Amino acid sequence: NNQQQQQQQSSGAPASSQSTPMYHSTTPQNTPAAQNNSNNNNNDDGVLLCPRGLAAIPLLCAAASESRSAYLARLQVTHPSNGWWAKQEPLCLEVNNPLSIPEKLIIGIACQIERISLVVSEYMGHGQAVSLLSPRVLQAFLWPVHNVFLSIWILWILVCTYLGSMVSMSQTLLFGAKRTNTPLGRLFLEEILPAARAVESLCEQHQTISVRMSGLALMPMMILCDVANGVVGRLGILVGSVVFVGMGACGWWYWLCVLPWLAVCSVCLAVMSGWCFGLIELSGN
Repeated sequence: NNQQQQQQQSSGAPASSQSTPMYHSTTPQNTPAAQNNSNNNNNDDGVLLCPRGLAAIPLLCAAASESRSAYLARLQVTHPSNGWWAKQEPLCLEVNNPLSIPEKLIIGIACQIERISLVVSEYMGHGQAVSLLSPRVLQAFLWPVHNVFLSIWILWILVCTYLGSMVSMSQTLLFGAKRTNTPLGRLFLEEILPAARAVESLCEQHQTISVRMSGLALMPMMILCDVANGVVGRLGILVGSVVFVGMGACGWWYWLCVLPWLAVCSVCLAVMSGWCFGLIELSGN
């Protein structure tokens, strides 16, 4: 047991605070952390994004499915220094990688929003500076923003996986699999096809509206992955890889312009809808 605890501490996984009471909630305590130990048999075959990025998507979807009442109840028993977002870390790239700045920005903004929701109980409510309003009103107002940032994080993980697969595939096509240690077949099996199925799972009926909208925005990515996989089955892995890289490069404007614009619009829509949930909570109090 001591060896397992030492391995968990060395892996960088944020441990949940024991001071926080237990409650019934669908929100996972933390997403998969980076595995720095060499217990993977495929470490010598190149590093892929699938084990960390794609593996966290079901957990993030479960976090987004948390109801408003469960979210408010969780905030009531959570210390400001022990917020859910404060435990998270970049999943697609290493923390010290400059390309992980967008993911760290998503986590950082969501962490500050969650901190506001946790600190507001010290200034609002009975006996506080603002005694007329319950802190649950502002927390309910920020609840849609919390869900939207979860969806944006899912969006970023899948886009980063897709673009990373394109870069790895281009390097393999130019320099060969022996130099890059990332065979084309392994890229299709462990990144491209799982990413396509992950997008498909986002559109299932049990998912929340924000997650389903992210899946709808990523539908072109799923189509490109399925088309490239179909070409692999008919014309071979080399032609399929060229088609995958070519179609992805032609859609650069969608990944770099349209999706960020949709993310900003979703945050604005979450802020506007937050007024409705805040008013609902105000009328209930």
